[in-house]
Amino acid sequence: MNQLMHKFKIESSLEKPTLLQATIQDNKENFAGGFSGLASLYTAEALEEGKARRAIEIVTAAIDKSRVKVSRTHSGGSFGRRTLVNNAFDVDLIVYVKSYDGRDMTDPDVWRYDTDLVTAMRWHVKEALEATNPAWDVEIPSDAHYCDVLQVEVLGTHVDLLLVPDCVRGKPVDPVWYQHDVLTAEVYGNPAGAEYDQIRERADAAAFTRFVDTVHDDVKSVVRYVKALYKYGVLGDKGGLKGGGSWWPPEDDRIRSVSLEMLVLAADQQLRQRAYGGGQPARGDVYKLDLFLEVLELVVAAVRYKKVVTVSAGEWGYPGEAQDFAHCWEDDAIRIIHPIDPTCNLERPREHRGASNWRPLVVLAESILKLVHGGSTFQDLCAVPAVRRAMADVDIKRVPMLLTLQLARII
Repeated sequence: MNQLMHKFKIESSLEKPTLLQATIQDNKENFAGGFSGLASLYTAEALEEGKARRAIEIVTAAIDKSRVKVSRTHSGGSFGRRTLVNNAFDVDLIVYVKSYDGRDMTDPDVWRYDTDLVTAMRWHVKEALEATNPAWDVEIPSDAHYCDVLQVEVLGTHVDLLLVPDCVRGKPVDPVWYQHDVLTAEVYGNPAGAEYDQIRERADAAAFTRFVDTVHDDVKSVVRYVKALYKYGVLGDKGGLKGGGSWWPPEDDRIRSVSLEMLVLAADQQLRQRAYGGGQPARGDVYKLDLFLEVLELVVAAVRYKKVVTVSAGEWGYPGEAQDFAHCWEDDAIRIIHPIDPTCNLERPREHRGASNWRPLVVLAESILKLVHGGSTFQDLCAVPAVRRAMADVDIKRVPMLLTLQLARII
C-alpha cells in the first residue's frame, strides 16, 4: 500500500507544467524531481520480493534433505544487493557446502580439479529438487559461465542455485569476513601472480553484497533506473522485426546487469570525489539526476575511450590500485572491474557467448547528454524513444490511473 501511495504522489508532480517545462539550466530542482519520480517506478513490489523469499525457503529446505551438508546460504545478485528491478529479476542463491557423501568440500581446489565429484554433487541436488516437486523445472546448464549452477523455477521465480565451498573453520563471529579473508589473501598478497578464478569469485559473493549494503538507497534508485532503461528501453527496441534487426542485441550479447550496477557505483564515487570532495554520501533528487548524467558520461568514456571502470569497496576490497591486476584484463575491449576481486573484469569475453553489444546504450547515452545539456525540457527527456518505452513498460495495474494518463500525455 505504501508503494501504491508513493506512485500516486508521483502523478501529482508529473502533471505540473512547471515540471514538464523544466530544464537543468533554468529549473534544475523541478527537472530533478521529475527524474527521481521516474526512477522510483521500478522498485520491486513487496509481493514480488515475498515470492522470491518463499522460493528461497522452499529450495533450501529441499537441499537440506539431500546428502549435501550445507552450513549456510546467501541471497546474492540484484535481489540480495537490493538493486532489483520490478518484473525483471531472478534470485542467486549461494549455497555453502561443507561435504557431499561424507567427502570434505571446503577446499576450493576440490571444486577446481575434481570435476567428476562436483558434477555428481550437482546431479544429486537436481534429483533432490525434482523429488521434492516433480513439477519444478530444474536444469544444469552446460556452458562455462553457469558451471556449478543449477537453475530452478519455483513459485514463478527463477532461482540460480550456486554451490560453493565453505572455507570457514570453527565458529567465527563473522563467517562472511572469514571466508573473504581466506579467499583473497593470496590474491591481494601477490597481485603479479594472481589470475581470475570463477570458484573464488562466486564463493566470495557475500562480501560483494556486504559492500553494496553500504551504498545509499538514492544511488541504488539510479541503479534500478539504469537497469530498467536498458532492459525495457534499449532491449525493448525490436525494430518491428523478430530479433529486432541490427539494433537488437541477441541474448548472448546483452550487457550484464551487474556491469550496469558497477557503472553507477563507480560514477557515484567519481562524482562525489570531484563535486563533493568525497565524504558522506550525497543524496536527494538533484544528486540522483547528477549521478544519472555522470553514469551516461562514464558509459561513453568506457566504450569510446576505453576508460577502466573501477569501484573502491573500502575494507572489503583490495587496498591498492586495481591497475596492479591489469595483466588479467588489459586486452579486453570493455573493462569494468569487480570491486572485490580485481582479477575479474565483469565484461570479460566468455567461452559461451560473444562480447556484449554496447552500441545501442552508448548511442542513447550520447543523445540524452546532448539533449539535456542543450537546454531541452523534462518533457523532451520523456519523449526519447528508449525512455518512453521504459515508461510504457511499467505495469499499469500497479500504477495509479491518473499517472498512467499523464504519462500518456507526455509520450
